[in-house]
Amino acid sequence: MNSDARNGIVFYFTSLLLAVLFVFSLLNATPSNPLDAYKFTILQKIFPQGWGFFSKAPQDEVMKIYNTDLHSATDWPNNSMNNLFGINRKGRTQGIELGLLYTQVAARPWKSCNEKMGQCLKRDEKSAAVKLENITPKPNLCGDYFIVSQKPVPWAWADLIQPEDMPSKYIKVHVLCTKQRRN
Repeated sequence: MNSDARNGIVFYFTSLLLAVLFVFSLLNATPSNPLDAYKFTILQKIFPQGWGFFSKAPQDEVMKIYNTDLHSATDWPNNSMNNLFGINRKGRTQGIELGLLYTQVAARPWKSCNEKMGQCLKRDEKSAAVKLENITPKPNLCGDYFIVSQKPVPWAWADLIQPEDMPSKYIKVHVLCTKQRRN
């Protein structure tokens, strides 16, 4: 048997194995119903988490951070040109920084906004800020910001409402950086 035929057979069986594993993982992720004739107990041991492991709930609140000039302070999404389509990791570090800052203000009183987010933030530009410390080794987020928590637009309303029109809550913060700031 020549090498081309051998490579073709290996490719065929590898593709078949991957397709079978993919189908079995999909079967395990489907909800149970009265028509289930056979419980895939072995499959559930191999693929215990299903696809929910890889995603978050679509209606979870989204955290955003804005400069005091009301522009986004982050370079998201990670696959944008600003991040060299994922090569530059600055956008990912900003998400971690935002999460660390959020843990410092989660229990503090937030202000509600039931109008356009920009109007609420502009109204509070001169208000006092909560002081936070960015403890990351090379911080990106230093200075005055608004941290915003907002539910995403429901799919059924996608053509009727803009994301900035959704009810939200926000808090003004002053982030102190103890380490040297990145350029």
